[in-house]
Amino acid sequence: MTEATAESSEDAGLLFDAYCAAPERYWPERSQRQAQKLAKHLDRVAQTLQSRRTLVPRTMVELARRRAGARRPTVYLVNIGSSGSHWLEEMLVRGAGMLGAGEVYLPPSMDDPVSGLAPREAEIFIDALHVLHAGGVAPDEAASVINSQHSVRPQAFSADTDARHVLLLRDPIDVCLSRTFRKDEYRQDVAPQAEDVAYLRSNVAKVKSFLTAAQRQDFDLVIRYEDLLVDPVPSLMAVSTLTSTPTQEARLRQVAEQQSAEQLTASGGAAATNLFTGRRRRYPASAERLAHRELGPLRASFGYPPPHD
Repeated sequence: MTEATAESSEDAGLLFDAYCAAPERYWPERSQRQAQKLAKHLDRVAQTLQSRRTLVPRTMVELARRRAGARRPTVYLVNIGSSGSHWLEEMLVRGAGMLGAGEVYLPPSMDDPVSGLAPREAEIFIDALHVLHAGGVAPDEAASVINSQHSVRPQAFSADTDARHVLLLRDPIDVCLSRTFRKDEYRQDVAPQAEDVAYLRSNVAKVKSFLTAAQRQDFDLVIRYEDLLVDPVPSLMAVSTLTSTPTQEARLRQVAEQQSAEQLTASGGAAATNLFTGRRRRYPASAERLAHRELGPLRASFGYPPPHD
């Protein structure tokens, strides 16, 4: 399957209809899982709204039009994965009433069609895509959406001009080792035949590429996973302030306690946040040495101290 070129339109609804009707046309063969994810979101929202799937795109555009001009800024929670993004997102949803969209992407073939829309229509298209991923409903139509994408400012979202970009960091070595040795289901999906060393090297390369790109960007806020483990409330307050979202520290404190690793383990709710609550796996010493050697300079540039021997 090759990328298709979407037809440009002055109306966000027409373009969104076309994309949702056949997302597999717009995603390249290597990324068809993204088209499948979009199809699942359409099915879920159709069930939630008790509507036909073919009507869902227009319903999302209508919601986005109502939100236009009143909604608070979108939060692009930029991260490389294995950094607690879904956990942070869930706390912001529960504590600040934001709309959690998870990871939302657009294929390169949509860059020109989206940028070809009038600015307001382009923002409506992007917001419609976000609210679709967030479940298709918005109890507070002014609520900020959170897109916890694993990429640095993709071109197709540049039309969302009033967005807030938050960089979520975690020690790059921990990220690489977690991606390589903990996420077995994802590994089976993307690299089922890869040996450990080869797969580790591929993850090192991805983290290097992400952090190198992040160094060249300006972010409105930087959050560290390690700080979230100690006390997430200051970070939750910072995101709320950044988006002018009204909230109360007491409510955020309550949610942070409910969403702690201990509470999630006890309640069986860890799966929803993708927060790892199991025993920390011991990684091969050779794998840690490789990660330290390859990522040491970048790691230091982001303020992580040298590892203890």
